[in-house]
Amino acid sequence: MNADEATPDEAEGGGAVAVSWTVQPWRRNRPLGIAVALLVLAVTFGVRVVFGSMGWAAMALVLLTLSVARFYLPTRYALNAHGARMQGPFGTVEREWSAFRAWFVGTDGVLLSPFTKPSRLAFTRGIFLPFDDHRDEVLAAVEAFLGPRSHPDG
Repeated sequence: MNADEATPDEAEGGGAVAVSWTVQPWRRNRPLGIAVALLVLAVTFGVRVVFGSMGWAAMALVLLTLSVARFYLPTRYALNAHGARMQGPFGTVEREWSAFRAWFVGTDGVLLSPFTKPSRLAFTRGIFLPFDDHRDEVLAAVEAFLGPRSHPDG
C-alpha cells in the first residue's frame, strides 16, 4: 500500500492520497486463477471443435477473457480528501465524498453507498472497496472522510 503518496494527477488537484492500494484477486487464490484460465481455454477449444471455425473460437476466447479480466488485471483504489477513486482495466470511477450517504462493512470490503439504507442498487451506484490486506487503513480512512457508520449492523 502506498500511504500518503500522490500521483501527479492527484497532486495537481490538491488532494494528497490518504490511502492507496492495488488489488488483483487471482493472486490471493492462485489455484482458482489457474482453473479459470484452463476453463477459458477448454471452452475455446470446445467451441472450435463443435463449430469447426477458428472465427467462433477466437470470439469465444475474446469474450471469455473480457468477462474474467477484472479477476486477473490490477485495480487501483485511492481515497483522498476529494473522494474515492477506482481505476480498473475498463475505466476509472471517481466520486466525491458528498455523493455517499452511508457506508457498509462486509467481510471482504466496504461499500460506499449513495443510499442511507442497504440496497441492491448500491453495488451499481456506489463504490465497493475490497480490503485485500489493508482492512484497518481503509476503514480508518473511510471513517475519517465520511464519519462513523450510521448502521453498525450493515
